[in-house]
Amino acid sequence: MRASEFAAELLNDSRLQQSVRELSFLAFEHADNRDGHEPTIGWPKLLLAASVFANSVELTAKDIALRIATGALIVSTSDVVKQASYHILAMLGNERTGELAVQRRMIVRDVTAGGIFTQMARERLRSEKILFSRGRIIVGNSFQYTFWDAVNSDAKFVTVSAPTSAGKSFISLEWLYDYLDRISVCNIVYIAPTRALVSEISREILNRSIITDSENVSVYTMPLREYFSDDSKNVFVLTQERTQILLREIPDDLTVDLVIVDEAHKISDSARGALLEEVVETIASRATLKKAIFLSPQIENPEDLVVGNNDRDSVKRVISDEVLVPQNLFYVNQVPLQSREFTINFMHDLIGGEFKRNRCSGPTLLAVAYL
Repeated sequence: MRASEFAAELLNDSRLQQSVRELSFLAFEHADNRDGHEPTIGWPKLLLAASVFANSVELTAKDIALRIATGALIVSTSDVVKQASYHILAMLGNERTGELAVQRRMIVRDVTAGGIFTQMARERLRSEKILFSRGRIIVGNSFQYTFWDAVNSDAKFVTVSAPTSAGKSFISLEWLYDYLDRISVCNIVYIAPTRALVSEISREILNRSIITDSENVSVYTMPLREYFSDDSKNVFVLTQERTQILLREIPDDLTVDLVIVDEAHKISDSARGALLEEVVETIASRATLKKAIFLSPQIENPEDLVVGNNDRDSVKRVISDEVLVPQNLFYVNQVPLQSREFTINFMHDLIGGEFKRNRCSGPTLLAVAYL
């Protein structure tokens, strides 16, 4: 039996579906009630299924693998089970969740404890590694691997459409750091829709440049003409309003090497969307622009984000539905006349079913946020 046929057979196994559903519910309950007691769960079959699904091309299978691995981290008290889930996450390109579990002391990292899962993770490392200019290697998921190829191609415009949890910001910033390492002089504009995101992105870039000892990198969040030059590495992290001011201040012949537009789908907004479209068109029309990257959640026509550009052959599309974290849906309602009592419905269309808890207290809401 081929691996794809085995994965399809497991997906249609009603008992496995029920086990995944119960594990999701238990993870929700266990985050609120950590009493050290582990319920009876058939971990061998679940972990085997997760390892098969992790190598599948089916998004449903990958989502179930994520649910099993994250559920094991939360519910299981077995080091063996936790280590196996750690390596399954690595197979899915989600080492960050595994590292977060290590930081929270939910698991002790042991690269030798995963058995066959360790070997499968190492096989994936060889097949989907991303190599940086300084020799550093990270392992991404298939979306991030495709993204890396696209932004390093000759395409002037790269449009990216992927879910919020697919790792767009992470991989785009990793590429930006690598870009800064490879060149000696540049002017980069990173457009973010809110001042909060501007602060977060600028802080990450600045901290990374300090940690990696990147030379001559300056990060600015204000559109001042005197910051713009052709003899250093300048990164401007701005809202569209501040970007408009910057473009008015700098001459047309001053080089803008790279522009990254985060949440690019907001071009469809009313007033601020029109302004974003204007500044993107202005930058895209500059002859000095080498590359423009548009990041957005799932949309059907990401190529249309390249406004004002007639050469569609220079556009590279990266579209993915792959996610790195399970998506949980909760309906929370306050009990009438009880300010600290709630009813919570935990639902998920993929595995079906509904879990309802009556008279939940405030701490349970913290558990929901934790998940």
